[in-house]
Amino acid sequence: YSEISRDTIWEADLPYIVSVNLNVFPDAVFTIKSGAIINFYNEISGITVLGTLKADNVLFTSFKESPYPGSWKKIYFSPTSANSELTNVIVEYAGAEDGQIGRSGIKVDQSSIILKDSLIRYNMYTGISLSNSSSLIDNVQFIENEIWCKECHNQFGSYGIEIRGGAPVISNSLFKKNTAGIFIDDLASPVIENNNFEENAKAVYLIKGSPYFAGNRALNNEINGVFVHAEISQDTVWEADLPYIISSNISVFPDVTFTIKPGAIVKFYDNYGRIDVQGTLKAIGTENEKIIFTSLSDNPYPGSWDQIYFSET
Repeated sequence: YSEISRDTIWEADLPYIVSVNLNVFPDAVFTIKSGAIINFYNEISGITVLGTLKADNVLFTSFKESPYPGSWKKIYFSPTSANSELTNVIVEYAGAEDGQIGRSGIKVDQSSIILKDSLIRYNMYTGISLSNSSSLIDNVQFIENEIWCKECHNQFGSYGIEIRGGAPVISNSLFKKNTAGIFIDDLASPVIENNNFEENAKAVYLIKGSPYFAGNRALNNEINGVFVHAEISQDTVWEADLPYIISSNISVFPDVTFTIKPGAIVKFYDNYGRIDVQGTLKAIGTENEKIIFTSLSDNPYPGSWDQIYFSET
C-alpha cells in the first residue's frame, strides 16, 4: 500500500520492501519497532511524513544488491508533521530526486524532529536538510554524504547537515568525509556545540547566519574552521571556538553590530580577504584572550590579506 492513514505499527520481522512513496497522513502516528529493516525498492520510493514518524533501532536502506547514493528518495517531514523521533537509526543510500537542492537522506521542511544516536551515511548531496527548522540532533554520525559530480567540488558540495533558516541544535555529533560538515545559510541561528569534524573539505561553511559555536573540534579537514563567504546583514556575534576563515570580502551592513568575542581567531584565506565595516565592529579582547586577525597561510608574509576597512558610514 502507499499510505498510512491511521496509527500503524510495523514490527521487526521480515524486511519491509517499499516500492512507492509512502505517505503518512496528518494526525497518523507511524511507529517502526526496534530491529525492523526498511528497504526502498527504487528511485521513486521513500517516505513522506505529514503526521508523525517514530522509529528506534531501524535500518532505512536500499533494496539494491549494489546500492549507491541516490538509490531511493528520502524521508521527508512536511510542514504539517509533528512530534517525530528517530533514535538509533541508520539512513543510507538515499537522495534520488531531480535537482541538487532536493537531494538528501532526510528533509525537514518548516517543522522539527528529534534525531539521536544514529548514523546518516552515503546519501546524495546531504545527510539531513533542515529548512526553517528547530530540530534537535544529538550524537549522530554524518559520514561520506556525497556529491554526484566529483569535479563540481568547488561549485557545489555535499554536506552532513544543510541548515537554511531556523534555529536547530546540533550537538555531540561526528562529521566525517563530507564536502562540509555543516552548511549554514538564509539567516539561520543554529546552536552548534561539542561536535567533531574530521576529514571534510570544510568543517563548517557559513553563508548567511548567526550560529552559536561552543566546544567544537576540527582535525584533518582541508579547512579546520568555519569557512565564511558571507555578508553581515544582522547583528552577529562570533564566539571563540573554531577559527573563522574569511574567503574573500565580508561586509558589515549599516546599522548592524558585528561582535567578535575575546579569544576568537579570524584568518583570511588569501590576499583578497578583508572586512568592510559600514556599521559597527566590536572586537574587544583581553590580556589573556586576545582576538587574532591573521593569514590562513602556513607561510604568511606582509600583504597576505587585505585589510579591515571602516567606511564613512
